[in-house]
Amino acid sequence: MTKEIRRRNVFRDYRVIKVIGEGSMGSVSVVQKKRHHSTHPLSPHENCFFVDYFHALRKKFSNDHHHAHHRHRTHLYALKTLRFDCNLDPSAIKELRNEIEILQSLDHPNIVRAMETYEYQNQIAIVMELCAGGDLYSQDPYTESRAQHIVRQITSAVGYMHRCGIMHRDLKFENIMFVSSRRDADVKIIDYGLSKIFEYEGQEHIDEGVGTIYSMAPEVLNRDYDSQADLWSIGVISFMLLSSSMPFDGANRAEVIRKIRIGKYSYANPRWKKVSDEGRRFISALLVKDPKLRLTAEQALHNPWLDADFKRQEEKFDHKTMTLLTESIERYSNYSKLKKLALLVIAHKSTCSEIGELRQAFEKFDFLRNGTVCFEEFDEVMLKYGFNIPEEHLKYLFSSIDLDGHGLVSYTEFIAATIEARGEIDDDRLVEAFRFFDTDNSGYITKESIRNLIQYGFLGRSFSDEYVDEVVGECDINSDGIISFQEFMLLWGRKNI
Repeated sequence: MTKEIRRRNVFRDYRVIKVIGEGSMGSVSVVQKKRHHSTHPLSPHENCFFVDYFHALRKKFSNDHHHAHHRHRTHLYALKTLRFDCNLDPSAIKELRNEIEILQSLDHPNIVRAMETYEYQNQIAIVMELCAGGDLYSQDPYTESRAQHIVRQITSAVGYMHRCGIMHRDLKFENIMFVSSRRDADVKIIDYGLSKIFEYEGQEHIDEGVGTIYSMAPEVLNRDYDSQADLWSIGVISFMLLSSSMPFDGANRAEVIRKIRIGKYSYANPRWKKVSDEGRRFISALLVKDPKLRLTAEQALHNPWLDADFKRQEEKFDHKTMTLLTESIERYSNYSKLKKLALLVIAHKSTCSEIGELRQAFEKFDFLRNGTVCFEEFDEVMLKYGFNIPEEHLKYLFSSIDLDGHGLVSYTEFIAATIEARGEIDDDRLVEAFRFFDTDNSGYITKESIRNLIQYGFLGRSFSDEYVDEVVGECDINSDGIISFQEFMLLWGRKNI
């Protein structure tokens, strides 16, 4: 879902709002997408419509405060850039390219999303969703229930990564970010520059000594480790959340390393008196020197301590919400292929506030806790909430959501099918989706532009020419073989505003 843009400067499309960090090799900034109202070489009729549409859009938003749940707002993103020069450390380029490759392959509610990547002259840039709430240090101290919820989200993301054959290798407080400054904000894991792709079976143990000392597993220090090293880091993070102290500290680096190697830590801090036995047992099952005896991510997710948080979240999910979701899925199943693909793009680019309770709904369907929804889970949740849908129609609904045809519904596919339960889609999001498909900046969606997206891994699979013909043909009102901006907006009934 990450769009790759070459031979164009990222600052042509984004303006910097604030620089978060800057060094000799690059920077990290908060940016906003520029609104180009009439940059495409459209025909006189289409160009007139495009410009008139935006004039009307601005007027409408200035006068109408009840337009939709997804009303017009400023969308901010995080931008990481890296500049090439003769003095640039090659490892820095390798890390950013690695981060881009990793993020393009992941789709989980607690993993930061990559929106677009740019490569232009001497610069690589990656546009990501903005996690504006600061890292885990920013909200310390934590109650036990809050710590449970945070650890459960981290462990869910790590379990998903491991099933995808990826280990993070640098889990720590600084790389867990809150999506907003709210005290109940969700968290997302960031910074995949040191992450490693590994094979599911027969993987040689890794011997690279990477990571940050205070959360590094003993086997990483010994340079012979696998993905279980991430679970040690989750144990360290859990310890810190519950006690506001590190399990392995010392007067110097050597002392910290010595304590990690022998696995020496204690629950002497007075804060531990307020922590449940289940919380301490959870940590003790992760801070185990032998990685083979350490909990796996899957085992940790079903541990009684984290299971308690799952049950608390289930209580917040009611029948009314489920009814809205089911109605949205029913509508979605009858949409054209292009409208479904557009909603997938919109879902990918939506903020946590726009997605709202749909994230919790996804977790409700994903009761196996593996980051995807299979048909059996879909069927069971529907029955649990009293939706006695015939199996044949239920399979039809499920397959309509499973756009990549892998037999599993991913997080973004689920959000795409249910996002209209949150209200009418913001017009700016529709324009952004149109521009996503207009890969050659012609002002139209063409069969070739759809093929270009597929070529670069859109949906992660190949599609036949017949499928591409159907995508365009279903919406091509005037039968000219292309989709104009006006024809695209008609998919949402935006004929006049």
